[in-house]
Amino acid sequence: MTSIKKLSAHLERTYPFANLTPYLTSYSHHGFSYLEGNSTKDGRRIFIKVDGTGGDAAWREANALRLLDIPNVPRVIAYEAGGPLSFVALEWLDAVSLEALLKHRPLLQPARKLLLLNQLCAVLQALHGAKIIHRDIRPANIMIEMKNENWKLVLIDFAFSLRLGGDRWPELSFFDLQPELLAVLGGERYKQDRYVWDDAYAACQVALDIDPQCHLNYPDIWNRLIAMIGKINYAAII
Repeated sequence: MTSIKKLSAHLERTYPFANLTPYLTSYSHHGFSYLEGNSTKDGRRIFIKVDGTGGDAAWREANALRLLDIPNVPRVIAYEAGGPLSFVALEWLDAVSLEALLKHRPLLQPARKLLLLNQLCAVLQALHGAKIIHRDIRPANIMIEMKNENWKLVLIDFAFSLRLGGDRWPELSFFDLQPELLAVLGGERYKQDRYVWDDAYAACQVALDIDPQCHLNYPDIWNRLIAMIGKINYAAII
């Protein structure tokens, strides 16, 4: 695997990036690692995911995000795919994960829950419209920006996403050597079956995380989410 030092030098030489340093080192696994730094254009922070799949994940993450023309996904700054220096650079999110936020559930007032649930539903509709299956929708992959009263929900980590239809994206070859990872992709509670992914089903589970009585307190949103289950899903061939 290409060293982080070599990749950082390549990025700072080729792109308007500076001050690149390792980030979330404890989360580095399966060949993936992370960097943080700044744009030399405007000084803003950037987040870089180093691809451990030889470029396949970087390509689909960048292209999935560009197909989803909504404010609820990160903005792509640059990416390279298909070589030892594969990566995707994204805008930095000043946000907290929904997983962390839910540990402070009393802070979530009904108006906040409604705001987040509406955005969750909008993200799911956008995914279906683009025929993209994220495959890992869960609170750890949902970030919440709380800069003002109108909190923004942002879905992250499209590295293992798939696209169906005429422009179908095949399964990542990364899983050919590690098929056991498919069993845990998405989290047990957010899938109906170990090797079947349905983002609508996962979104319903997230909605219940936000409000265990979602079906009673927000029936319109709940019914919209439920109605999308089974519309777009993917079953792995093992």
